[in-house]
Amino acid sequence: PDATEGRVERTLTSTDALVHGHDRSARRQELESRLLADFPALGPDQRAARWAELAGVYGATGQALDAAVCWTNALWECPTPPEAWLEQWAAAEVRAAKRPDRGADLDRWLSEPGRPGAGRVVAALTAYFGFQPAPPPEFVAALPRVFAVLDQQFDDVPVRAAWLARLAAARSCDGDVLGLARWRDRLIRRLHERGPGLDLDEPSFLRFRGTASAERFQTARDWLARVREPVAAWVKGHGSADQLEWAGLSAETRATEEYAQLMLAWGLGVLGERARSRDWSARARKALAGVKGARIDPAGHAFLGDLFLHRIKEAHEGHAPKAALPAELQARYDKLPEFARYSADRLRDHCRILQPLGHGRAYRGLELREFYGSGQLGERLAVVGTRTDAVELHDEARALLALAAAEPTTATVPRVALALVQVAPALDAALQRAVFDLVPTALGWVEAWVSAGRWKEAERADRTARYQCRLIEGTVSLAPADVVAALLTELARDGVAGPLLPAARATAPRLFRAARRFGLS
Repeated sequence: PDATEGRVERTLTSTDALVHGHDRSARRQELESRLLADFPALGPDQRAARWAELAGVYGATGQALDAAVCWTNALWECPTPPEAWLEQWAAAEVRAAKRPDRGADLDRWLSEPGRPGAGRVVAALTAYFGFQPAPPPEFVAALPRVFAVLDQQFDDVPVRAAWLARLAAARSCDGDVLGLARWRDRLIRRLHERGPGLDLDEPSFLRFRGTASAERFQTARDWLARVREPVAAWVKGHGSADQLEWAGLSAETRATEEYAQLMLAWGLGVLGERARSRDWSARARKALAGVKGARIDPAGHAFLGDLFLHRIKEAHEGHAPKAALPAELQARYDKLPEFARYSADRLRDHCRILQPLGHGRAYRGLELREFYGSGQLGERLAVVGTRTDAVELHDEARALLALAAAEPTTATVPRVALALVQVAPALDAALQRAVFDLVPTALGWVEAWVSAGRWKEAERADRTARYQCRLIEGTVSLAPADVVAALLTELARDGVAGPLLPAARATAPRLFRAARRFGLS
């Protein structure tokens, strides 16, 4: 017993301790914490030394991409980049590109400019050769091809790496003031339009600080890369020769496999694996274009493929996702045949990548028609969800809000609130706020409106909870923190034993996600 005492309790600092040892893992975490705490007070030489030390630990623990970023940051602080650091940077980029057999052979990297990671490797090798006192003649001869690759891969090369490479290339050919000025302007424009690219320019411990640690980031990234083939095999295993694929009554595997790959590509993009994400998504989009069969509408697959590419691009650039479609995709969506549009909306209903906020409207509001009721107001509410013109939709939303304010009854407020919550993703912030202000009152009045309707007694409890759920889900997916906090307080008070209990229970997962998103306890 004495020999094993404490063995179970011994805590590993991180997952890489299993491979590389407890001391090295602890050293990495210590360096990350010290750099983060001391960075504002450090001078250029001290920052360079800290980055270089952290790069060495990353390289030793197999985190090549983080090592490459750290070497770039270290070199950025040096008036004269050390040759040994330049060599280490190039070696790290080669390892990150998963092609160690090529090493520092610049010509072989230039021969495949479209390969994921090639632009970063070319940038590192350009800096390595270009900053040498006497650049190799073959490197100088290859400069036109180097410039072409850097230009083609511009968006996938970190800002510091792109500038160091271009500066080194200019030095190796006796200066290129005009070319450097144009390159500088291009980099500044990229920073102005998109800001710093955390997925390119910073190591993972800065991108995923706090609860999402660097270990969890790497574990998630490796898992996404590893499950691609098992997922594809699982999808193919459900294939059949049934002729009812088009109706959803038997498994469709050809396009489903590509959509699964697009989802994994989005995940890689969120985690900063931009090159691999772009490669996977491009392959999947190309495959979708070739899906053929009875009753398959190519326009529907083309729309969904391009919508995935749009969401993946948002993930690459770190932009907050928007519920509304871009104008070009919205125009294509409006022109889709009815069945293709229904299929696209059903996937958007179930995929938070495609519809990060709000809901798709696969049934065009028909499933809520009975709640809207008859009469002039019921007819107006039934067509709100079919409007695609933004100006018309906003005008109608204002008119309905004015009606609810003028006649705040159980016959108007619940119906107007539910109809406008369904289209809230397409409204501006001011109108969204006005809609969300109606929700607490509408939740309490839904039961009265259902009781006055045509439903049977046995149906009323189910219908009440169903429509309350739609109000809650639509609100928490879009509303700001204070609205969500107020709604949670309302549900906590009245949902314990009151009429909101069934709806609160049914929407609990979304409520908890919203609370976590805003840090609400």
